[in-house]
Amino acid sequence: MFEQEQRIQFIKSDKNLGFGRANNLGYKYAKGKYIFLLNSDTLLLNNAIKMFYDKMESIDGSVGCLGCLLENADHQYTHSYADFPRVSNSLYSLVSPYFRLLGCKKWILDNPQLRANHQSFFQVEYITGADLFIRRSVIEECGLFDPDFFMYFEDPEMQHRYLRKGYKSYIIDTPKIIHLQGSSMKPNKRKSLIYFDSQLIYLRKTQPKVEVYILYVLLFFKLICSYCLRKDFKSYYRSILGLKSDFK
Repeated sequence: MFEQEQRIQFIKSDKNLGFGRANNLGYKYAKGKYIFLLNSDTLLLNNAIKMFYDKMESIDGSVGCLGCLLENADHQYTHSYADFPRVSNSLYSLVSPYFRLLGCKKWILDNPQLRANHQSFFQVEYITGADLFIRRSVIEECGLFDPDFFMYFEDPEMQHRYLRKGYKSYIIDTPKIIHLQGSSMKPNKRKSLIYFDSQLIYLRKTQPKVEVYILYVLLFFKLICSYCLRKDFKSYYRSILGLKSDFK
């Protein structure tokens, strides 16, 4: 269908490159002052692209990325932005199941999207990769997605890299986009392994080495304890050692 559409330049890959690498391939053919990355499982309800363009034209160059408040199929706000993942988040996910087994109340980490926020334009640590409007000049200086990622965590890593160079990410509330989250890939064991692998790659690239080392030690002991119950232990273990995963 896309190959027959004259207004669209269709780029076909012989293999599944993954989210970040596929966008990197598309960027090689892209033209223009701004680059708009948009998931295939999204629907634009208004003239969102022009709204992103007009806003970016009216603000200073320290804003590198824009996104909006995504909606789900029921028109409720869904995951659109968050704070950068940190080692503490991973440590929480490791220990919380054991505390719940002991009858402790479930811990709740601070989620920025749970905070009441009625601003029309506000800074966030990173915008989800489902919709990202980026200055080309920022990409030319700092690069697009890190090819070490197959899928997951490439969007916070990229914006973490941008922020170190002084380029911030902001949300605006005027574009209306529905994100049918998860429609492009159904949940399965392979998806969980990709997520786990990418999480470790992200933490190694962005977090203090001492904290990452502590996390690795705890992960190792957890994997040893669950060895008899997991058939996919080998894939997890290879990720811990920092070797190439099957998804590279």
